[in-house]
Amino acid sequence: MSEGRDDAYERAAKTWRERVSALRRQWRDEFDAQRAEKAKADEDDRVRIANAKKERLAKRVEARQAREGALERTMEAERRAREVENQAIARRRGMREHAMKLRMNAREVDLLKQSRTWIASVEELDRRIDVALANPERLF
Repeated sequence: MSEGRDDAYERAAKTWRERVSALRRQWRDEFDAQRAEKAKADEDDRVRIANAKKERLAKRVEARQAREGALERTMEAERRAREVENQAIARRRGMREHAMKLRMNAREVDLLKQSRTWIASVEELDRRIDVALANPERLF
């Protein structure tokens, strides 16, 4: 009878070991499935983060290009405004120079007309030279 009990014990132990092995395999399969699922989720997160980073970078590049374009347009507008202003200044300068030339010519003509009556004769010129020599004046 003891052999029957030993056989029953061995069968029970074998059944128990088979169940434990089955549970271990089940646990390992579940663990591997969870690990694979977590790895896939991690990879999905990495891809999502990388895509978000690319999008942010693309937006930053686009914004920088827009700023640079706006800056170039602003600088071009300022350059054109300076050019227009410089042309106006040059035009006013030319008009001022022309007016000065006209005044100088008018003064020269006027002085030329007056100079004909300054010294009437050679004797008056000699007399003025003698007076100037007798009474020298400092020029500065």
